[in-house]
Amino acid sequence: MYGLTCGCRIVEPLFQLNNGFHNFTMECSGSIFKKWLELKKYLSTLEHLPDFIYIQESHLTPKYRPSLTHYCLIRKDRPPSRGKGGGLIVCVKSSLDFSEIDVNLPVGNNLEVLGVSIHGFSIFNVYNHPSNILHSTTFDFLSTFAKVIQCGDFNAHHGMWGSKCMHEQ
Repeated sequence: MYGLTCGCRIVEPLFQLNNGFHNFTMECSGSIFKKWLELKKYLSTLEHLPDFIYIQESHLTPKYRPSLTHYCLIRKDRPPSRGKGGGLIVCVKSSLDFSEIDVNLPVGNNLEVLGVSIHGFSIFNVYNHPSNILHSTTFDFLSTFAKVIQCGDFNAHHGMWGSKCMHEQ
């Protein structure tokens, strides 16, 4: 198992899903600017690169265009009207044939979501701001997709998975 400790609050190891893809997710809890070199260094230590890298809270602005050798980057910056922070990146290994999913969230759904489709799977990178309460209908928009995989930072803290604080989610 592999993990990254680049100043991220939540660290997920490299994991393999039933679809056969190797995945890696990291929540930056601040700008990716400082962590990008550390991510590149970490990837250089791996024997096998992950097929997908999911990054939450990238804090990117349009002027910053990061790149990663062997990967295509898809990103969704938080709109300026919603304030600073947030933002998502999905890095897909360049050798994979994928397409970006146009995610249309219903009015009032304040999630940040970036999706890709590959080999019949719909994979969604999600960021939920801590002040946004998740409801039973929050993820209803996913019902139109088959074979859904969600990863990300849901800010759904609970003692069951080691959190010292509890959220309503």
